[in-house]
Amino acid sequence: MPCSAAPARRCRASQDWNIRHAARDPKPILPAIANSHGPASARHAGHPGASGDQRVSRSEGIRAAELAQLRRLRLAALVEGVTLVVLVLVAVPAKHLFGLPAATKVIGPVHGLAFVAYAWMLLATVSGGSWRRGEILRLVVAAFVPFGALLSAGLLQRKEATLVAASRVQA
Repeated sequence: MPCSAAPARRCRASQDWNIRHAARDPKPILPAIANSHGPASARHAGHPGASGDQRVSRSEGIRAAELAQLRRLRLAALVEGVTLVVLVLVAVPAKHLFGLPAATKVIGPVHGLAFVAYAWMLLATVSGGSWRRGEILRLVVAAFVPFGALLSAGLLQRKEATLVAASRVQA
């Protein structure tokens, strides 16, 4: 059955083609971008039988993945920053001034989890390249400073805007 006749489900030929070419290509387009999102015609973008205007280029797929990663990193930075501010400005004073150790016992692990998630996302994002050392250092230092997440979010939002503008210029 041709791919166009089965828009509601993934095309078997497209899946086989992606599997065969993934072994040859060290950085294949993410299958989620090439096969499962968007209208039915875009699902088969990597299929050799798709027309030229339906194909998702490699650079568009990479840009979409980078943009999604930047958005996740910005969200992780904001969550980590908010938990740090709550820990430092609410939980620690509540523990020492009012004798409520439960505040730090609850917020401390939540912040720890948020910090580890942020650090993981930061490593995953900057390992893709195109990051200056100063930007990386700024993102790391901002994780340790209350309200530093706002600085990180601003930097990440500018990087997102740059990436979106670059994709519009090529389109």
